[in-house]
Amino acid sequence: MSAVPGADLRHKVACEQERIDEILHEVGRLYYLGAERYGEQLKRLCSDIDERKRRIKNMKNQYDAMKSVRRCPKCQTELNLDYKFCGVCGTDVAHTAVNAGKELEVRDDE
Repeated sequence: MSAVPGADLRHKVACEQERIDEILHEVGRLYYLGAERYGEQLKRLCSDIDERKRRIKNMKNQYDAMKSVRRCPKCQTELNLDYKFCGVCGTDVAHTAVNAGKELEVRDDE
């Protein structure tokens, strides 16, 4: 385990983002060469990007849970658990609960 809490997750997120950038570069190259000829490759690359973005989101949720913070569901700003509103976009986060690193919308039955 790393000496700095969350350093491993931050490194993994950076690696995933770097790979996304590489894939986007390849998508641009294939599109430039002719999307008709490379349509299946483009679909595969776009699916790879989507999967890596899901992994990044999961790792960020794990990191937030380690730090006992949550993110605004609208703008993704990191917030303390006791905040009722996002300081960046003003979203009401009082009814958003954190459960095992995943944010759940808590709804009041009216």
